Amino acid sequence: MNMTPEIESLSEPWHTHGQLYRHRALLFCALAKALMPVGYTWKSKARLINGKVEQAPAGWFAAGIELRWREGERTMITFPLPLDYWDLFDGITREVGPPDQGYTIFDEMETLERWLKA
Repeated sequence: MNMTPEIESLSEPWHTHGQLYRHRALLFCALAKALMPVGYTWKSKARLINGKVEQAPAGWFAAGIELRWREGERTMITFPLPLDYWDLFDGITREVGPPDQGYTIFDEMETLERWLKA
């Protein structure tokens, strides 16, 4: 998972940080696979950030899922994934991913919650 042993072994009562991150990454891949037939999913080793192409950190790639809902509203959520997950993520391979929208993890959590409630 590209984490230091200290970070990966941090735990709460039931799971380590490494286990939780792996679980989250697999769930993101599963959501992309489920939405692929009806939505837009992508993966790339570079992103357009502030008008400049930036490569993902070594060993990582960016992945995105477009959520479509209510009266044509569309929102993109993204997630950094270790390269080990490249073949697990169903998405269009892009040279450069869509422009970064500057959303924080909090924005994306709020979006996911609104999408789930819609």
